Amino acid sequence: MSIYNKNGQAIIKLAKFFLALDTDERIPTISVFEKELDVARGTVQIALETLKSNQAITTVSKGHMGSYLLKKDIYKLLEFADISFVIGVMPLPYSKKYEGLATGLKTVLDNQFGLRINLAYMSGSNSRIDMIESGRYDFSIVSKYTAELAIHNKKAIKIIQSFGEHSYLSGHCIVFAKDIETVLRDGLTLGIDMNSIDQEQLTYKVVNGYKVNLKKLNYNQIMEKISTKEIDAAVWNIDEIVERYPDFKYLPIDVDNNADSEAVVITSLERPEIGVLLSQLIDINEVINIQEKVVSKQMLPVY
Repeated sequence: MSIYNKNGQAIIKLAKFFLALDTDERIPTISVFEKELDVARGTVQIALETLKSNQAITTVSKGHMGSYLLKKDIYKLLEFADISFVIGVMPLPYSKKYEGLATGLKTVLDNQFGLRINLAYMSGSNSRIDMIESGRYDFSIVSKYTAELAIHNKKAIKIIQSFGEHSYLSGHCIVFAKDIETVLRDGLTLGIDMNSIDQEQLTYKVVNGYKVNLKKLNYNQIMEKISTKEIDAAVWNIDEIVERYPDFKYLPIDVDNNADSEAVVITSLERPEIGVLLSQLIDINEVINIQEKVVSKQMLPVY
């Protein structure tokens, strides 16, 4: 099969479609496929027959009700869809929670389909979401707070799995420079990272009503600037403060529904096959079990 001709492209697109389709679901008509794939009717028929004859899919006709997907072979569909690897992206593992999450994902994503799944690490939730929308990465780990806000702002992403409260972090806080009173008040200078949705939005939330100065910084500069007292405070991950900066005082932030503490998996709305595939591969309970072992130091992190 050549992936460069119309027949090859139609087979790839249909294979991706069937990866995302549940068994016992109705299959669109040839006319619908013809329109959606923008190919001739004969091309659609050849593509469907190729998948059927190779037993990638098995269909059943129910008369006037149409045809339904009886079963599918994920391994063969992945081959026809030209999907041999999947790449995810998550925050830099600078806390035990993140190390545990990365270790859990790395472990459970070992799969029976021969599919290579790699994890990359990148700070800045805005950047990670942009990478999903652009197709550079197939899935990303962000907080539920970030994902819901991005969806509200019409980002073409979808939450496919959630790991539960405190799977992303224990919570957020305002961390203060040394010798600064741990009280939010007028006149303070706070660091803000415009590329981190959580950090940016929570900063706006906590300073609402106060006359403060906001200094735009990259996320990896903020704690350094607090250490040198170039800024007075910043919204930060409690886990990192406890683990890496135990001498710094902080004030916990209350966030509705703990959405900032919950890790979720997001994919592109235009890649439903990836969402369905990952939903089958990721065992939520096992990821959390491994994360807890890493956090409690019963298991060494591997990522």
